[in-house]
This record gives sequence, C-alpha cells and structure tokens, in this order.
Amino acid sequence: MRFLLPLAIVGCTLSTNPPGLPDESNPDAAAPNQITSATIDPNVKLSEPPGTGVGVFVEYATGGHWHLWWTCDTNISGLPCTFEVSATVASGAVTNVAGDRLETDDTLSSNTTEVTLSTSTTTGVDGVWFDTSPGTSISVLGKVGSAQYGTFFFWSQSGVIEGGGTPAHVADPLTFVPASP
Repeated sequence: MRFLLPLAIVGCTLSTNPPGLPDESNPDAAAPNQITSATIDPNVKLSEPPGTGVGVFVEYATGGHWHLWWTCDTNISGLPCTFEVSATVASGAVTNVAGDRLETDDTLSSNTTEVTLSTSTTTGVDGVWFDTSPGTSISVLGKVGSAQYGTFFFWSQSGVIEGGGTPAHVADPLTFVPASP
C-alpha cells in the first residue's frame, strides 16, 4: 500500500503552522476539538518509500507488538529531518526493545515505561520495535525538527489509513489504543 504524505512538499523546515494547529511558539496551546487518542488496527503494515514524505508510522501486531518508524522527504526537499520520537506505555512495561535500521549517530534509550529515539533521517527508514502487554495503549510524541504536530502521524483505523491531517486536529502526543489485544 502506498500513500502520499501531504507534508512532502514542505520539507522538514516548517515556517508556518498548518491550519487549526497549536502555535509553534506556544506548544502548550491546544487546538479546538483536538483528537487525543485513536484506535489502531492490529496486523496492518504501512508503507511509504523512504525519502518521499515526512511521517511517523505506528503499527501494532496482535499480542502487544509495536513498530514505530519514520521517513523524511529528502528526495524532494534536499534536507535531512531530525526526529525525536518517544512512546510511553499506559500501564505495565515496555520490553524487547530493538532499533530498526538505526545508524551509529542515532540514539535509542528505554526504561520500563518508555522508549525514546533521536535520529537524523534522509533517504532511509529509522524506527523501533518493542512489546507491551497485549491490548495496552501507548502515547507517542513525534517531533520533526522543532515541529510537534499530529499531522506527522499515520496509522490504520477501522480499515482506513489515517494521518497527514486526516482526521483534522490530531494531537501530539497521541494515544494509540489497539482495536484488539
């Protein structure tokens, strides 16, 4: 499955805020009617050719297996993207943490309740695999450069790929709730 990311043409340097999102100078200001949690379908693999779009992709597999990964639009913008992505478990513990295609200058750290990564991404994919108790929700924060907008998230909900501003007013951090354990 391939889908285009609407932020691909803006590059990783955002000079204005997307409509209806918090003011970058005041990150604590919430947008009206902001969606703070989303249901995620189990066992759906997302795809995006590396280098063509900016996004943080969230996947969940039955049994508590999470995969977070991200891409940059370097082939279009000519710029790298710096990502800071963290996932915090709602209850229980984070286990079996493993980096996904990380380079030597990327950093991955974890404790019993959180996984945090900092990467510089260009035409590749960076990410992390980890486990939680089956059906446990996670909250994901995804910064690209200094921008922290829910429009960077992509996931499958009710058989539809969501993200990139659809639905509008997605929060960051966003809590992902598995549709089934």
